[in-house]
Amino acid sequence: MSENTDDWGTDDATVGVGYVNALYQLNESNFANDLISHHRFVREYHDPFNTNREVNHNFVRGLHYDGDELKKYRDKRKTPVVFNQVKTSERTILGLWLQNAYAIKFSASSPADDDISEILEQLNIWEAEQQGDDMNDIELIRQAWAGGNSFQECFMEVKKGKEPLMHTYMQNPFAVYWDPESRDLIRRRDASF
Repeated sequence: MSENTDDWGTDDATVGVGYVNALYQLNESNFANDLISHHRFVREYHDPFNTNREVNHNFVRGLHYDGDELKKYRDKRKTPVVFNQVKTSERTILGLWLQNAYAIKFSASSPADDDISEILEQLNIWEAEQQGDDMNDIELIRQAWAGGNSFQECFMEVKKGKEPLMHTYMQNPFAVYWDPESRDLIRRRDASF
């Protein structure tokens, strides 16, 4: 196998031609045009929020100067000083979160649901212990506090002959673009993507 060959036995030149042809076909379809225009609409909708969110995240991280200001400091051979008083608020918020840990309760909607609500509550406790949710939740709260939103992805990995594993990953809040026309705020079932 040559250096320019991937695992499927195709070389880079073939992949490049195939990619260009696929991209051409995608651009020529009506579905793709709808997708591309909708993507532009969503990006334009989210860009102002992300710009403000970036300023907030940078401020919390102690990055209070923009590129021009930092260049002026470098030209003068000086180091910018930051008195980040926001850190005390961040520690207070996270400390309150840890001390006042919330407990999720599953209430039965009828007497017949008592057993299932107890099972769900125990499942939630098991999942939180397995995943280390207390640490994931701290980062979730930090991102939500700094930028106004945060996202976690939870999913099960199921392999034949092995116990299922649950995974929880923090998502980059700047990389999640939900459909602004969606009105189902929790599950986004009416979203176009």
